Amino acid sequence: MTVITKTINKMKTHNMLQKKLAFSLMALVAVIGLLTMGGCDKIEVVEQKEQKQDTLIIPFTEYTLRGTYCSWINLPYNDSVIVINSNIELENYISCTDYPVVNFNTNSLLIASGIMPGGLGKQTIVVNLSENSYVVDVQLFQNETTVDCEHWQIGLIIPKIEVNSAVSLNVVVIEPS
Repeated sequence: MTVITKTINKMKTHNMLQKKLAFSLMALVAVIGLLTMGGCDKIEVVEQKEQKQDTLIIPFTEYTLRGTYCSWINLPYNDSVIVINSNIELENYISCTDYPVVNFNTNSLLIASGIMPGGLGKQTIVVNLSENSYVVDVQLFQNETTVDCEHWQIGLIIPKIEVNSAVSLNVVVIEPS
């Protein structure tokens, strides 16, 4: 009976190790999933290293609908930017009436939107002004999820834009290495 008892004990130990390994792998997958999902909300401001003398970097504040019951509507999602200078204009792009306030007397709201070919990780944004022409440079870092494509939108509050100013958007998608 001692041989049978030893064999049963070895089998129990082996089964316990398998269960611990399986649990550890599931926990690792869950942590990776959380880290991947957590990266979707990160926006990073990057200063340009080389700047032409006639180009200014424009400061901005992120405009977000997180924490509200509002959502974006009617956005074109074709790598474009919309300039909004009043609450009446803004109401065309937000699904509710109790949205976060923007002081349109001194500010404009830029909403950039598009679709990227995979899950969205962090984003870096720079807004430049050169001779009454604004350029919003956006880098989107693709994460390693299995998402086929993802809509993205970025709201930026900047100092008031003159009516005759041009605004363009440059988008670069950086794939995971």
